[in-house]
Amino acid sequence: MRAIDRRTFLKGMGVAGGAVVGFNALRPFAVGADGSVLQYGLAAADVRRLDPMGGPNSTDKTVLEHIYRGLVRPMPGEVNAERFQPDLAENWEHSSDLKAWTFKLRQGVEFHGGFGEFTADDVEFSLNRARNKKTSIYHKFYREFDDVKALDKHTVRITLKTPQTRIALLPNLLGWQAGMIMSRKAAEKLGDKLKTHPIGTGPFAFKEHVPQERLVLVRNDQYHLGKPGIGGIDFRFLPDASSRNLAFKAGELHIIELTREQRAINQVKGPDVVIESFGPSTVVKLHMDRKRKPLDDLRVRKAIAHSINRDALVRFIGPDVASSLYSVIPPTFVGALEDVPAELRYDYNPEKAKQLLADAGMPKGFNLNPVFISEKPMFRRAAEVLQNQMAQVGIGVNLSVIAHPAWHKKNDEGSNPLVLRAATRFPTANFILEEFFAKGAKRNFSHFNGADADIQQAKKETDPQVQKKLWGDAQTKILEDLAALPTHEIKNVYARKSGVELGFKLESDLCICVPLKWDARLM
Repeated sequence: MRAIDRRTFLKGMGVAGGAVVGFNALRPFAVGADGSVLQYGLAAADVRRLDPMGGPNSTDKTVLEHIYRGLVRPMPGEVNAERFQPDLAENWEHSSDLKAWTFKLRQGVEFHGGFGEFTADDVEFSLNRARNKKTSIYHKFYREFDDVKALDKHTVRITLKTPQTRIALLPNLLGWQAGMIMSRKAAEKLGDKLKTHPIGTGPFAFKEHVPQERLVLVRNDQYHLGKPGIGGIDFRFLPDASSRNLAFKAGELHIIELTREQRAINQVKGPDVVIESFGPSTVVKLHMDRKRKPLDDLRVRKAIAHSINRDALVRFIGPDVASSLYSVIPPTFVGALEDVPAELRYDYNPEKAKQLLADAGMPKGFNLNPVFISEKPMFRRAAEVLQNQMAQVGIGVNLSVIAHPAWHKKNDEGSNPLVLRAATRFPTANFILEEFFAKGAKRNFSHFNGADADIQQAKKETDPQVQKKLWGDAQTKILEDLAALPTHEIKNVYARKSGVELGFKLESDLCICVPLKWDARLM
């Protein structure tokens, strides 16, 4: 593969150049002669915040995935809360009341950049930072943590306020978001610079960042699982889809992030190309403001539901990308409603939709004005399909397309009668239920509280089977009330050259990217 030309990448991005801001004070990591550098094209203009606990976006997480590790990790290529492996922890045990969890840590693990050995002190520092509102956007996930204490150099104990099952606790200890273990020494020495020069224990280490052009990682030869097979990763920032596709087809890139549409897949297909379509799924739901007329009438909400043809929407997006969804928790998530009753599927039935409107005193339908939608194609195009479908039964939706941040603001302040919201969350039911359907939750766009008892009881439940049943009961109540209509789920879509050997089948990954594990190879 020939060297990539900087001018080629900057063309179409509106970027004239950028200064290298590598942190030269750190111990250098040279790319070995036996390891090639992988070129990785990202659909972003730049990284935003390389602080695992500071609210990294999807691009930031793609980079951080390769730098940091957590106490536990998923099985390669699979995110399942019931199938975790030890990572920086070697093993763990819990008290009989499930309130004290003790972790024995792996010995001999080194932080990047000469910041010394990983110890229980780093775990204590990191998890206390994760649960601190001032330092972590994810602090609410750790509110049941009462204490995190290093018992000795290689043992740490987490004490909880209430019992937690393995399914509830371990997702917060993954090498993902606030579960990434940071170096106390690096944090104390670098201060705010740690947000742009991350120090972890993972298979790759930060080398340099050229704003709006690239971010380079190099192999960590001291990685605890073994010397990585790839010498480094050169992340290229290419927000323009055409530029990414052209560079990939020209052989300039090994992996690219694709627009999540069928036509994007079709544009890059070829004999030496592998399309990776994987989860966890992005869950898309149409939330209806139940405090706003006429959406406060269940018959109206049901009319909206029966006006929507999910199969047609999926055909529009593309079968390799999307699939129809009938419950607010996808079937691949732990705690999903296994069998959705026929009457709660709300299948496409325009005649029934018209009759429901007539029963509600609106035989000629009604209009919603305005309904705000994000400018991003994933939201805008789906909303336009739904707008057309609802119009067929007399429901007029006047879409107002606005910038993505402004759309989020409209949703959060309650200005949007219909919120077509997408969410990619850890694949356990509680994350989506608590964020979007619990009383008082900021993103409870439907103002629904009919399942609170089940959601809260599930948090306290120590029997995993009872916990799953409570989550299922909550989903049934949400569907009965039609606080939100599940419409579809979307997979993450990337393309890679067949010469990139991942070493596992990619079914799901938390960073929503194609991850390069330590044993990945360039053939």
